[in-house]
Amino acid sequence: MHVTAKINCSDFVDGGNNFDDSLKICEILAENKIDSIEVSGNGTSVAGIKAGVNEGYFSKFAAKIAEKIKIPVICVGGWRSLAEMEKILRDTEIKFLSLSRPLIREPDLPNKFLKNQSKISKCVSCNACYSTPAHCCIFVK
Repeated sequence: MHVTAKINCSDFVDGGNNFDDSLKICEILAENKIDSIEVSGNGTSVAGIKAGVNEGYFSKFAAKIAEKIKIPVICVGGWRSLAEMEKILRDTEIKFLSLSRPLIREPDLPNKFLKNQSKISKCVSCNACYSTPAHCCIFVK
């Protein structure tokens, strides 16, 4: 069984874990044979993500962690464009990316990327999906 830990790169609050704390926890987890670590952060998802502008908002933290540990690092946080996703996977030691809101808007987005039918998610990062009973995109009928 593959076991992944999801960790905040920082809690971004006074008295919470900071990046150095999180890095130490990741090192301990890796030494104790966890299979992978997903890097996230405290708080709700960032609104107003623009492809190629402010996506991948935890990627700098995740890249630093990936340089220090010997297990796969997964990064979540506002991925919207195939170009930025390919760039981070090519230019860092991050091995995998996680998507949430783009897949709520377009469950078939990975297939669209594979078939070259799309290069950018239609998700506008409004966060309204979090207010619906089943976390559905308000723009999909």
